[in-house]
Amino acid sequence: MKFWLTQIVIFGLLITSVRIIKSVQFDMHCGSYMTRAANANTIAIAKDQMCIVVAYAESNGLTNGTTAVLWLDPNMDIGYWYNNMKSAYQELCSISPDASSLEKSNMLIKLRESLLTQGKDGAELDCPDNISLFPNNAFWIFILFLYGFDVIIGLVMYINYLELFD
Repeated sequence: MKFWLTQIVIFGLLITSVRIIKSVQFDMHCGSYMTRAANANTIAIAKDQMCIVVAYAESNGLTNGTTAVLWLDPNMDIGYWYNNMKSAYQELCSISPDASSLEKSNMLIKLRESLLTQGKDGAELDCPDNISLFPNNAFWIFILFLYGFDVIIGLVMYINYLELFD
């Protein structure tokens, strides 16, 4: 009994830890740069940050596919997200250094609106859900179902264990 409960706790901590680590790694190597680009005051700063975002996406295979597992949801389309990031970067590169302040300001506003979405807790990055787990999203769903099954079996065993001593 103790082995089963220990296994459930360790398995749960392992799943949670890996998912947190993967999320933090994505944020460190991509998400933070998206935020910095959205908050940039100059085209040059925004362009430098977006270059890092596009390079990260390309080097990590985040150019097409979906994070959806059970049903297709447009919000989980990595190809759309990547194309949006790349076109934003290309627009930043194409703006003339001689452009007026108004044109530059409009470009930065457009970039901010492309990168951020207004959520209930304020501005949030506009990324596909669970992009940090891509391309192994189906594996993680399987692991979570397996863990849920493990928890249910553990609870049934624990309830039976308690009934033995009543």
